[in-house]
Amino acid sequence: MVERPMESMPTKRFSVIDGGASPPSEWLDFRSLVLARWALAPDQSVFYRFSKRDIEKSLAARRRQPILDAWSMIFGETPPVPNISRWTGEFSGKRLVTLRDATACFRGLKRPMADDDTGFNVVAYVSKPALYFRATHDMVCVAKPQPFPADLVFVTYVRLDHPVKSDIGLCGFGEGATKGVVTHWEVVEADPTDPHLPVQHRDRYRKRLW
Repeated sequence: MVERPMESMPTKRFSVIDGGASPPSEWLDFRSLVLARWALAPDQSVFYRFSKRDIEKSLAARRRQPILDAWSMIFGETPPVPNISRWTGEFSGKRLVTLRDATACFRGLKRPMADDDTGFNVVAYVSKPALYFRATHDMVCVAKPQPFPADLVFVTYVRLDHPVKSDIGLCGFGEGATKGVVTHWEVVEADPTDPHLPVQHRDRYRKRLW
């Protein structure tokens, strides 16, 4: 008996559609660029890219607060969550701060960060918001405006694209292109002697730029 070769099966190519059929939720759809004051020259404006890594970590841990903080204290926008308009009367006349409104800037963390063993490539922007949105378990709206505590400050960390070659200062690159990426942010206790600065800032950072 002679064996007949099996007919080859038709092949199909499959492709993965990024995001599937549903668009991302509006409250997770952040812009890719953040406007800020340039670390070396606070009278100049620059753009930083916005990394969503911290957003993804927060989602994985089921934490909403860091996401609300990014909206109201980095981008300076009301979080686009359902029924947020119910609080309009409570924060009318109070402006949310952006990264552009930072009142102090430090460079160099006194700890390694990612592939930067010295922390020289990192700048920390310090803000003192008057208002923020707190995550709630309310069935109508998951965020509620609150006065920002007087004994706290908000710190946003940016990793610069170009390395710092020495401890003297940062390299200048002129205006135009983006100069780094916003990597993470946190609420820090304020210095008792200066409520606009983080507590023990001399131990946290290498140098104050402005």
